[in-house]
Amino acid sequence: MCEGIIGGSGERLLRVTAALYRVTGLLPAGEPLRTTLREHANDVLAGCIAESHGVAGGSAALKSKIETLLGFIAVARTLPDVRQENFFVLEREYRASLAVWRWERRSQREEMKGSIHRGQQQEVPAKHEASSVSSVPSLAREQSRELVRET
Repeated sequence: MCEGIIGGSGERLLRVTAALYRVTGLLPAGEPLRTTLREHANDVLAGCIAESHGVAGGSAALKSKIETLLGFIAVARTLPDVRQENFFVLEREYRASLAVWRWERRSQREEMKGSIHRGQQQEVPAKHEASSVSSVPSLAREQSRELVRET
């Protein structure tokens, strides 16, 4: 999901996290959920970076972090005097990011399987060619014997 440090589709998470900061900036400074949402959004970005570097358990941790953040966003929607639409948009975008992440993970696994399969297919003709090449001298000997018999 996060190519390089934060490239490719990781950019989507970066943008939605920046939007979360803007939306939570509208909450009162003393509102604990303001800080909690930001901290969990930061954890999601950190998980994205960890996952992109192949940290063990990074994928499962990233999914868990996004799900946790979605729970806090749902709580924030219930606060009085907030525009629920903002939190609906954040929820939608984080869910979309999670869906993209799942799709990318599936695609990566299929690509790895395909490259392994392609590697095996490339080895097979090489083995076949080697056996064909080694059988050429014996075929030539048989043909030369037949020529000798005919003369």
